[in-house]
Amino acid sequence: VLGRLARRPVVFDYQGSLTEEMLDHGFIRKHGLRERFFRRIERRIDRIADSVVPSGVAARRYLECSGLDPSRIRDIPDAVDLARFDPMAASAGGRAIREQLGIPPGARVVVYLGLLAEYQGTSLLIDAAASYLPRHPDVYFIVAGYPGAEIYAHHAKERGIADRVIFPGKILYEDAPALLAAGDIAIAPKLSTTESNGKIFNYMAMELPTVATDTPTNRAILGGLGHLFQPGDIDGLIAALDAAFADGSEARAELRERIRAEFDWSHRVDDLLAVYQSLISGQRAPEACEAAPSSPSAR
Repeated sequence: VLGRLARRPVVFDYQGSLTEEMLDHGFIRKHGLRERFFRRIERRIDRIADSVVPSGVAARRYLECSGLDPSRIRDIPDAVDLARFDPMAASAGGRAIREQLGIPPGARVVVYLGLLAEYQGTSLLIDAAASYLPRHPDVYFIVAGYPGAEIYAHHAKERGIADRVIFPGKILYEDAPALLAAGDIAIAPKLSTTESNGKIFNYMAMELPTVATDTPTNRAILGGLGHLFQPGDIDGLIAALDAAFADGSEARAELRERIRAEFDWSHRVDDLLAVYQSLISGQRAPEACEAAPSSPSAR
């Protein structure tokens, strides 16, 4: 609105559908009057901007299905700062965090860093850990993030795994590389299919074999390098954990190399500047390169 009043171009940084997120959180009922109301409002908001920059393939598809003119959509995927998320530089910090959390030497660690919520798959993760840990006495889970860490810690206690599923709470961004360096593999059990999944970029930059739900967004990010399971499938998640632990150093290095080639933040700066310049000059910006989704046979 301010852009229109000032007669200036507007760029919309589109992270996903607000209506879909409210459905994921249970704020509104599917097929109800409020859903129809918010979808109508959302479609109008999407059309105010001169250019819309979605965070990934799922967001773009949602915009196209809602009827937005594809020529106004600028594909600039999320990215990561490789200088900050450096596994070698963070290794000492990772060892220190293991010691602080009471994880014994030689243990294998599954790490999660992100929001804690049902649509993020947090309860699913705890239930899977309850099945996995009795068969793997050397494995620990670090489930870092907020809100509701106390609620999910209680869930883990009820499942009898509180001693091996650790909830350190909110992690500052500058401490994220060290926290991730404490893990051997990482997990992203997010259930939402319309949002991006930024945590996976950080996992890959840290050379962590990644277990994730099989969604278009995750396939596009991982490019065949991930260990995927169907949303809600605990048995599939457990099998993916075993496969991820089996990855060697070459597979780990491929994850970081994919980030360097496709999702390095230094490339995204130029892509965004091209969008801004095109609107200022009244020309159409060139498409930024986005990795194509991998085939359904991705691990």
